[in-house]
Amino acid sequence: MRPLFNWERRLQDLETRLANQQRFGSVTDVKFDKELKRWYVKMEDGEGEGHTFKSDWLPWRSFSHGAITVSMPPRKGQRVAYTALNGQPELAVVEPFHYGPDDPSPHDKEDEYVIEIHDPKNKSNKDTTLRIHKTKDNQTVTLGKSEVTIRKDIVDTIVDEQKVTVTPEVSVLSNPKGKVELAKSGHITSQNQKAKSEITPEGKIESVNDAGSKVIQMANGMLRLNV
Repeated sequence: MRPLFNWERRLQDLETRLANQQRFGSVTDVKFDKELKRWYVKMEDGEGEGHTFKSDWLPWRSFSHGAITVSMPPRKGQRVAYTALNGQPELAVVEPFHYGPDDPSPHDKEDEYVIEIHDPKNKSNKDTTLRIHKTKDNQTVTLGKSEVTIRKDIVDTIVDEQKVTVTPEVSVLSNPKGKVELAKSGHITSQNQKAKSEITPEGKIESVNDAGSKVIQMANGMLRLNV
């Protein structure tokens, strides 16, 4: 009977190890170990009364080492996968699981890359969400109403309705009321809904209003008015 009992116990141990090799569930608690310098989580699988597994503190898998390091802390309720070498819980790590309705992918284009960093207390708040979007032709960083887009030889910065565009030849500040252009040559042009002015590198100033009146001031101080 003893050999049979030993075999039964070994089979039970093997079943437990197999069950513990991989599990899927949700994060129930999060902490950062200041001595070991890493994140830890507790997780459980199942829902409601059907919880079949509740873990102790387990290390959160790190995603980068060497010259580039990234901190992507876990959050409570996040869907995760638990993997244990040989089914031994003391060797287990926890990592993010697949995207889904509760944790959707931030983008759906296979040739583009998106990183979103949310307010952990309010993930739906777009004003506090930092979004980095890389496409074939440009890179855009957005936070609330502020946005910076970088393309080859062009940088656009937008804050609400104010926009600044910089190229190798000209810088332009604009909003719905008007704009100012500063050329590499030193030529300055300003325009609003009522008038337009130009300043040349030589100091000549020419202004025209919406009625067609023109004022020209030369670098030597001479002033000419055309009405």
